[in-house]
Amino acid sequence: MSHFVSKDICVLTPTKDRPHKIVNLLNSLVNQSQKVGRIIIIGSGENIESIIESYKAKLPIEYYHSEIAGQIRQRKLGISKLDNKTKLVATLDDDIILEKDAIANILKFWNTRDDKTAGVGFNITNMTRHAYSKKKELFFLSSKEPGKVISSGYTTSLCNVKNDIHSEWLNGGATSWLQDVLIDGIHKKNIDSTWAPCEDLMFSYPIGKKYDLWVCYNSKVIHDDKVLFKSMKEAFERGQILSKWTLEFVKSNPELSSYKFYLATSISSVLNLFRKIYKIDFFYELGRFTYLFTRNS
Repeated sequence: MSHFVSKDICVLTPTKDRPHKIVNLLNSLVNQSQKVGRIIIIGSGENIESIIESYKAKLPIEYYHSEIAGQIRQRKLGISKLDNKTKLVATLDDDIILEKDAIANILKFWNTRDDKTAGVGFNITNMTRHAYSKKKELFFLSSKEPGKVISSGYTTSLCNVKNDIHSEWLNGGATSWLQDVLIDGIHKKNIDSTWAPCEDLMFSYPIGKKYDLWVCYNSKVIHDDKVLFKSMKEAFERGQILSKWTLEFVKSNPELSSYKFYLATSISSVLNLFRKIYKIDFFYELGRFTYLFTRNS
């Protein structure tokens, strides 16, 4: 069993055109009861070097600018900057705000685990907690336990947990990983997409087949974001992208079922279409649904 200290952790964060978000994240890292050993920010779009410079007296922070946007590409660039001094990598999105003892508590949890553990997630306390539905289970949309990957490719929530949980997948934007596992498991394939809603699932689920994945109840963070579609077109396109990525995930794991994915998506999107008929989210659900029938055209 390894013994980790806070200096063993490197925080790795991709960001694009959200300077106010990165400031909130960095302030929460300044206020940690235990300080991390390294922080790597990979920016694209707006250059935030001046913001990063203002934190260098408070944090061990580095900034790299990527001309090509995209979380996967930016995260890969950040991983290429790691060295053997880093044992744990905390992949945090720019809209995460850590509670004061989040780093201390996730370290404490790591130090109770054996060598079979590859990743430990932070507990996102302001997102929907797992709730089991027998009716949804009939259509492969629910399971009794949190952190499960259903045979349709859909997942159960691993946020706002009541206790430490063993999970089959982990959130890409609020998780700590063994560096060796992170480098070995980094994406070999990219989907050509401006938005990557399933990249954490596609990355973490195969790792969870070989290693243990956990969510630490006491390591609490807030997800400081809300998806607001700017137009009907954007909502529709994002709905299509979600179905595209989820289907790609299902097809890349033979124990999952494309048939069950089609059934689950059809049922959930049609029901949501009726519920959101006067909202912009209607077009998001329409995009999810229509992708099932237009993807080969």
